[in-house]
This record gives sequence, C-alpha cells and structure tokens, in this order.
Amino acid sequence: MSTKCYNAYRIPASRVAEFVRIMDAKMLNALADRFLSRLNAPSSNEPEDLAVFQQQVRNAINRWRIAALSLQRDEDNFTFQFAIWFDGKWALVRAFGESFALGDFEKALPKWAQDYHYQNSSDDRPKGVSKRAWEARRKAWDRVYCTNDGHTNHMKTMLVHNVTDIRPPDGYLPEMRFLDAVRRRTTYPI
Repeated sequence: MSTKCYNAYRIPASRVAEFVRIMDAKMLNALADRFLSRLNAPSSNEPEDLAVFQQQVRNAINRWRIAALSLQRDEDNFTFQFAIWFDGKWALVRAFGESFALGDFEKALPKWAQDYHYQNSSDDRPKGVSKRAWEARRKAWDRVYCTNDGHTNHMKTMLVHNVTDIRPPDGYLPEMRFLDAVRRRTTYPI
C-alpha cells in the first residue's frame, strides 16, 4: 500500500489546544487578507462606491462557493482545513487545501511544530532524516492513518468550507467565521 502524508507535522499532544487557537487565528486572517487582496477597495466612503465594493465581495463569495462545490482547484477555492490524530505523547497534523493556503499554513506554524511528512513510494527519504527516524514516521502514520480508517478517527478543524448543509450544533458555519474574519480585516462595511 502506498502512503503519502504531505503537509504533515508533529506537535506535543499537550499543546493541541494551543496549536488550534494559534493556527485558527493566523489562518483565518491570512485567508481573509488574501480574499480581500483580490478586490478593488472603494475610492471613497460614498454610498455608491461602498455599494460597488459590497457587490464585489458578494461576487467573490459566490465564485468561492462555486469553486469549492465543484472541487475546482483554482484561486477562487478558499477551502482549507487541518486534521489532528493523537499518537501517545504526540499529535500528528495534516493540512488540506489549495497550495497558497498550505503555504500560508506552513508560514504560520509555531516553531515547536516539526515537519513529519512521510511517503513510502517513489520519493527518497529527505536528507537529514535518519533511517530510524523515517521508519518511526512510517509506523506513526500507519498507526493513526492507515490501519484505523484515518478519515474518521481524527479531529478536524474546517476554517473555511462551503458546505452550507452541514450545521454544527451552535449553527455557526465555518463560512460565517471566514466572513467575520473578512469583515474584521477591512475598514469598509461588508
């Protein structure tokens, strides 16, 4: 069986809550800034200019929803999430999303998050990782991801998602959190 765990990291299990808080805030802000950077700011605070800006925001949000629903892989798809698996005193983290979001995620990582990617197919073991450490990564990913249905036995944090028919218990969708972050990051009313 081929195992490919890219965009993967290891953190102390005791710091998972701290990690989620840090990454949640940093990633929401980074994605909101990227979203806003694609829009033209209003030339004034006149109602007509603000209305044009607000329409741009609505159009961009609709493009984002369409891109995510159709699983398009392009600049309009802002879907991003990360998953966490517990493995003894460690937690293993994988990030999923567009390449720009994964780059933002990597830049936002705390210094104590360690690269922990693993693949067992055609790619060579990275320089600087011993055979023993590489084997330990394989065993860790096999324990949490491969042998125990890794798609269901983890915590998932969806920072930006488009699926509006999945309602969390509080009714507060990840999409709403993203839009709140966009609103906080601009001085113009949205």
